[in-house]
Amino acid sequence: DKASAGALVELNNQELALKAESIVAKLREFSHDLDFKLRELQKNSAAGKSKKGDMSKDSMRIMAEVSQSFDENLASDALNVDNELRKRMSADALSHVVRAPALIGGGSRVTFLGLMRNSPMESMMIPAIANEMEQMYKLLP
Repeated sequence: DKASAGALVELNNQELALKAESIVAKLREFSHDLDFKLRELQKNSAAGKSKKGDMSKDSMRIMAEVSQSFDENLASDALNVDNELRKRMSADALSHVVRAPALIGGGSRVTFLGLMRNSPMESMMIPAIANEMEQMYKLLP
């Protein structure tokens, strides 16, 4: 089947790099949002506005919210752009990318982001995915 208009496979490398740059900016927004919310939680805890046991629950709740928002609003685009970047890069270029943690075996690569989908811990992988994607789009020919 022919790709639909505007599909990632139809973009040239410069257009793909711009799309990836946009996704990276959004990933960084998610990361900053998580950091801000966790810092606020720590400030409230230090000021005695919440109980110590509540901080752990609240941290997990915040991470779950950010993870859910990522899954609903950006994960599909981020994973599709990531896959298209990988397809276009040479093995040599890809070897220079500091990659987000993954399990690699038998020729396949399963990222921790993929393993932790729909988990509060997924939110902790967003900065690593942004860094990896940024390195890849900067290395496109």
